[in-house]
Amino acid sequence: MEAVEKVRARQRELGVPEAFEWVAETTPGLRAAVEATGLTVQEHPLMVLEGEPLAVPEPEGVTVRLVDADDPALESSVAAPTPPSARNRGPAAPPRSPSASRPA
Repeated sequence: MEAVEKVRARQRELGVPEAFEWVAETTPGLRAAVEATGLTVQEHPLMVLEGEPLAVPEPEGVTVRLVDADDPALESSVAAPTPPSARNRGPAAPPRSPSASRPA
């Protein structure tokens, strides 16, 4: 609960919504900690695509490939540019489902 309170204080300091998103199966104890701080938890199902994967055409002039830990291209391929509107706001939000936010 103390860690959740610290994150909420930082969110207020940054002027961003006091909200958490997580995958319940990977962090089962987080719900109780979040609720103990007064946030309301809402559960949202994860989206799952069933059946055969859809074919996605590769953009012209772009090479798409898998990289592993020893690939020299790894460092430049794991980061995306940060848009100006998201700079200086702290780390990105965790994965979705469930979510919690301050009551309105």
